[in-house]
Amino acid sequence: MIDGQAPRLSALNTKITSILSSSLANIEIRDALEALDTRKIQNTPATRRNLRLDLQQDVITSNAEIISDFGIVAAQLSNVGTALSKLQQTVAEMRRHVSAAKLETAPMLEVEWW
Repeated sequence: MIDGQAPRLSALNTKITSILSSSLANIEIRDALEALDTRKIQNTPATRRNLRLDLQQDVITSNAEIISDFGIVAAQLSNVGTALSKLQQTVAEMRRHVSAAKLETAPMLEVEWW
């Protein structure tokens, strides 16, 4: 065995042991292993680099979708805010009308008719 290979094999064994000792009940690890299995990649520097780039692209795409969804929610909240503002104006106007009607009818209600 070449001297440079011993540390490399030791690091590989450590990684393998770590992965195998992780519980498959851990959803994140299970999903990651399934994703790697479906991609059927070979462990070369180029494929690792491409895998990393693919995963980063997946994360970017997912984040873009989330941001788009938040944009839709923000627009809906803006519409709700506008509707609430109009409702508040309507309620204020109705209160003004009720107050005016009360002022007009108060003298009539105070008069004794009998």
